[in-house]
Amino acid sequence: MPYFFLSEYPNLIGMRSLRLIHSMTIKNLISIFHYQNIENIVVKQALQYSILFNLICFFQIPVKEMFYFTPKEASNRDA
Repeated sequence: MPYFFLSEYPNLIGMRSLRLIHSMTIKNLISIFHYQNIENIVVKQALQYSILFNLICFFQIPVKEMFYFTPKEASNRDA
């Protein structure tokens, strides 16, 4: 499974969001990733993709693993 590295996507994520992501825990990141009440779809997608790429880069999570981070499947994944 390929990994994506932040250096390959310099325009996706700014330094401010990088500092913010660094200060968060995995649980916080996942909860924001699934936050459904963002009105502006462009903002919502940008937030989701920035968190996705940060997770892949900093925590070395394979791309396919990201699809298991849903509330219903979280317990099944750990079982």
